[in-house]
Amino acid sequence: MVLGARRPTNKLCMWVLGAAFGLVFGGCSDDITYYAAADATVDSTYTFPDTSVDTVAPSPDSSVDTTAPTPDSGVDAAAPTPDSGVDAAAPSPDTSVDAVAPSPDASVDGPQLTGNEYIGGLIWNKYWEIRATGNGILPTGLAATDVDFIRCKACHGWDALGASGGYVRRTSNATRPAPSVGSDLSAKLATATTADVLNAGGRAFTTLDDTHPDYSLSGGGLSAQQTADVVAFLNSGPKVQDIASLDTAQNPVAYTFTGADTTAGQTLYGTNCATCHGADGQTVGGSILGTYFSSDGKYSEGFHKLIYGDATGAMTRTAQGNLTAEQARDILAYIQANIPGTFPQN
Repeated sequence: MVLGARRPTNKLCMWVLGAAFGLVFGGCSDDITYYAAADATVDSTYTFPDTSVDTVAPSPDSSVDTTAPTPDSGVDAAAPTPDSGVDAAAPSPDTSVDAVAPSPDASVDGPQLTGNEYIGGLIWNKYWEIRATGNGILPTGLAATDVDFIRCKACHGWDALGASGGYVRRTSNATRPAPSVGSDLSAKLATATTADVLNAGGRAFTTLDDTHPDYSLSGGGLSAQQTADVVAFLNSGPKVQDIASLDTAQNPVAYTFTGADTTAGQTLYGTNCATCHGADGQTVGGSILGTYFSSDGKYSEGFHKLIYGDATGAMTRTAQGNLTAEQARDILAYIQANIPGTFPQN
């Protein structure tokens, strides 16, 4: 048993010795096969891991190579999508902005400032005066004697009817123009625009004729707010034709006040006018109201100054009680019927 137990060791030694001398012992063939198998297993074990590594390595590499394009392709494919989305989205906001922008721009083309028709009435008279929100300075190069050539009322009249209203017979001279064709603005009194007032491309202020000046010119033109105020005056400011009919065939122009209350007019006159003009209308800059209103078309001027005040002097809208068109009508009807010398009597 002991010998049998040691046999493998002896055979191993013999195999080793035989292997060293190139000998093969048939009796040890099983053991040799065993050990050879064991060696083969070892060899195979080392070979397979190496092969496996070599084989697996390409696989990951292939996988990487194969996978890499996929993410890259995915990225490439995905990138255009967001980009396209951005490109598609960008125009929408831009388009939206562009769509909104024209409205303010269109608003700029028309009056974008809120106009005050009562200030506009003062500007209509003498726009450069401080009370009319001017700077008190005439346009560069214009003589003080020639100011009528830049006053709106000088061509269009106090009533904006030009030669069709109170100024129907007004003539020109060296210091003032006469209403010309187109001076009647009645067709524009609800639709006047900034462009109508400014008249870009019109004459220079120092060109003394009856054409429309270019009020957009620097060195004496209208400010943006003044322009808006004049537009408001034209479109919504009270005018004498709102409360009276004018018969321009008569000389002087005959004014018939519709629905007037002369009793109310007398009270209003006593409260708002008598202090300066006298209870009987005999005090007005050295002349009487009757004489003043006997001139052609003077009720158009009188109504304008009762509503808006004068651009200079003591007559202001506030001093006159901030009159409505109907109150001004009643005062004028009272003057027309009761102040001596007032003509015509209707």
